[in-house]
Amino acid sequence: MELLTTLLNEQGDGEIRNGLNASAKRRVTEDVRPVFAPFARMLIGGATATAIIATGIGLAYVLPQAADAIGSYALISAEAALLFEIAAFIFGCHDLQEVARGRLRTSSLIGAWALAMLLCVLTFFTVKVSGEISRLWVSLVAGLALIPIFACQLGFQAVARRWRAQGRLARWVAIVGGGEHAVAFMRYLSAEPDTDMHVIGYFDDRCGRIPTMVESFRWCGTTEDLRKHAAAHRVDEIIISLPWSADARILEITRKFWSLPIDVRLGPEKIAFCMPRIPQGSIGGMPVLGLVERPLSDWSLVAKAIEDRVLATILLIILFIPMLMIALLIKLDSPGPALFRQKRIGFNNKAFHVYKFRTMRHDPEGRWELKQAAWNDPRVTRVGAFLRKSSLDELPQLFNVLTGEMSLIGPRPHPAWQNAGDVWQEHGGVPLEAVVSEYARRHRVKPGITGWAQVCGFRGGTKSPEVMRKRVERDLYYIERWSIWFDIKILMLTVIAVLRSQNAY
Repeated sequence: MELLTTLLNEQGDGEIRNGLNASAKRRVTEDVRPVFAPFARMLIGGATATAIIATGIGLAYVLPQAADAIGSYALISAEAALLFEIAAFIFGCHDLQEVARGRLRTSSLIGAWALAMLLCVLTFFTVKVSGEISRLWVSLVAGLALIPIFACQLGFQAVARRWRAQGRLARWVAIVGGGEHAVAFMRYLSAEPDTDMHVIGYFDDRCGRIPTMVESFRWCGTTEDLRKHAAAHRVDEIIISLPWSADARILEITRKFWSLPIDVRLGPEKIAFCMPRIPQGSIGGMPVLGLVERPLSDWSLVAKAIEDRVLATILLIILFIPMLMIALLIKLDSPGPALFRQKRIGFNNKAFHVYKFRTMRHDPEGRWELKQAAWNDPRVTRVGAFLRKSSLDELPQLFNVLTGEMSLIGPRPHPAWQNAGDVWQEHGGVPLEAVVSEYARRHRVKPGITGWAQVCGFRGGTKSPEVMRKRVERDLYYIERWSIWFDIKILMLTVIAVLRSQNAY
């Protein structure tokens, strides 16, 4: 890890060596997030839609036969703009990487606009208002609106190309392996540079038995160094460049990165260097096999964030008075604060503090922080027993959702257990992952107030490793199949689960 830090510091803060082109160094900001591309597409989409509407309204003001119905023509312009944006999205007209490469996609833009206008005209005939719409206005809009459409696209292209030159759109890639396969792969990348990829270096556990430099790529440490670095810094993709027959070693390495929100792929076999370039599932034109994919990215990440903030705000407004009453009951029932914070492990294995209504007797020394509650637990207060049974003690975590530390739906955040002995005494100092092998994978998304495991009956404590395994299975099922509709289903089932109050104490 120290070697990696030294190598990065030698190149300046925020500056990395472009492993594909050693002579070209670009300043790359570390604050680029997976939502950068969708927000950029939303920006160009909004600007184009505004330009189309402005064109339609402007022509309506100019034409005498349309000037008396500005509102109607404004609605028609808005419909055309919406239809165009839908078609442009389907045709990939606003694809950030394609636009940044200078590909304007003229035919796709014209096709999307033609389709939008055709659908508008069909709407006129369907609702029988075609006789009331100026044909001259429709013709002028159909032709003149292409000017602002292409103007917006050219402006977007100029900005995107500048972002690309600055490295803002690049994927930060790390290669695992320093043997024969990895050397052949890195030499291929050096000869066939992909300017949208920055290789920070390669990592291998065989210290002293591998070269410290291959072409322009440096050895930066062990796979454990990479895991620590990826948990703290930006790494978008990890390529494991080993023979595909080394399945045990590949699985061992992959497990190290299961808890990280990073794409992990298996590099090409030797035969791939003799195969023609393929467009899908490739790195620099070479075929790779996907092993682990980021569970939420691009539009799904944006949709999840909007869902969390909107619903959390609505729920806080509705539940504000009940939450005040709960806080008052807690204060009257036992001495101590109404709220308390507890350290939990969340997204990307990072610790954070959850907010909860206090349900146990005040413990200023934190002696009970890691010990799970049990049936008839003497620490639980009278009001606390009701709150825990009804899950109302979790309501303050809506503030964690607003701050972005949690989601409404997701795996429940667990305490910062050091080992399996903190949960089951009989396992002593054994690491938790050694008892529940896929436990760390649940940290690849933000933890939730409720989740699929909870509505499937796995609320409350985990009496045995088998119960924990079943809970983790449900968490991983949710992560791999996330959708807005799945979240809505879980929210509705949560109400039923709370009413049943099973396994809650």
